[in-house]
Amino acid sequence: MSKTQKEKIQKVKEAKSGIKVIVLSALASEDIVSKSVTAGADYFMAKPYEFSVLKERMDALTEKPEPINKNVYENFHKVS
Repeated sequence: MSKTQKEKIQKVKEAKSGIKVIVLSALASEDIVSKSVTAGADYFMAKPYEFSVLKERMDALTEKPEPINKNVYENFHKVS
């Protein structure tokens, strides 16, 4: 996971955006998974993955939606 990817996940979470983060990656080492979760990802899936499993995870994560911060888009793009 690159520094920029980690910063983007953290920025979304710090903004209290209510946005859930699922990391989809071709890499599945223990280190990558750990860094993703530590950065704030709600779930990690490695390729190859079944779309039905991804959909189920998305449904589960959005069952209890949090309020969306209207400024999240602006805050997210401040990371470069």
